[in-house]
Formats: sequence, C-alpha cells, structure tokens
Amino acid sequence: MTKLGCLEKATQHPDYTKTRKTSRNGFLYMLSKIADRSVSNDINQVLVKPSSESFITRRSLVWNIHQYRIQHFQKPMAESGNSMLYSLLLFVVTLSLQEMYRGKLASSELFTILGGFTSSLVFLFLLTFIGNYQETSGVKTGWGAVILAEAVALVAAGTVHRVCITTCFLFSAALLYEVNKISGVMVSKTESKGRRY
Repeated sequence: MTKLGCLEKATQHPDYTKTRKTSRNGFLYMLSKIADRSVSNDINQVLVKPSSESFITRRSLVWNIHQYRIQHFQKPMAESGNSMLYSLLLFVVTLSLQEMYRGKLASSELFTILGGFTSSLVFLFLLTFIGNYQETSGVKTGWGAVILAEAVALVAAGTVHRVCITTCFLFSAALLYEVNKISGVMVSKTESKGRRY
C-alpha cells in the first residue's frame, strides 16, 4: 500500500472516526498500528506540533494531510515528469545526430570509439526515460529496463560500425555502475534523513 493510501485508510479507521478530536500522539500511535512506520515518521514532520493541552481537530488534520500530499507526491511527480521529458529529448537528439554523422564516426578508429560513447549516452538517456516512466506509473525499475535500453543502444551502435558495439557495451557498463552508485548514495541519504525524524 502506498503512503497516501495508508493516510486515507487512517482517516477512515474506526478508532479515528469515533471521535471528532484526537491528540497528535494518539493519532500517530493509531496510524503506526494500521500503516507503515515510515508514514508515521513522515506525518510527524507535517503535523503542527500542539502544546500539551491543545488538540488537533479533524479539519486541521485533513489540511495537514493535504499538505503532506503536496510535499511528498505532487513535487516528486513533477520532478519525474520533467526528467522524463528532458531524457526523451536528449535521447532523440543524440540518436539523430549519431545517425546523421555515422559515416564520419565510422571513418577512423578514434571516431568509432566516439561512436560507441555516443551510443552509451543513448543507453543512459533511454534508461532514465524508462525509469522515470515506471516511477510515475508506480512500477519498480528492474533489470528489464536496463536490458531494453542496452539493446536499443547496441542496435544504434551497430548501424555505425561493428567496433562501436563493443565500445558501447563497455561505456554503458561503466555508466550503469556510476548511476547505481549515485542512486545508492541518494537512497542512503533519504533513509538517514527519515531516521532523524
């Protein structure tokens, strides 16, 4: 279940609907019982911290959930959409330029290496596009996206020169390693930030 689904489920829970008012700690305790722990940690950042004697009304709670939705869902979706559009444009431009100058790229040994590198950029841009598309669709990106993007890049490299296929594969493996390493760093930063709260 998604975080948003957990929030909506929490507001419909019998323990919540029994009363018009609930304490902040009581809501977080009830939420942790029926939802994921990470949701209650994220909600803890969004909810207004009341004094010891004050309470959160249903209306203010709905407003805070609305703010939570904006902060955690709409902004990442917009960022994924922008990244998907830019990666698609770069993929089309790189592939078009490579096909336009394939005669030049096949003319010497150095240019065939350059052709393999441009094909690896085709791989990177296509992988970014597929990954962002799957993220917006709610599907986890796996090896299928990598294999598809690599297959397209190798076909593009094969239209230039046979040597470009080998160099494209090597450059793509290096780029994939770097992307995986950067992704691991970003995930660990996000997890450590979540643990703080």
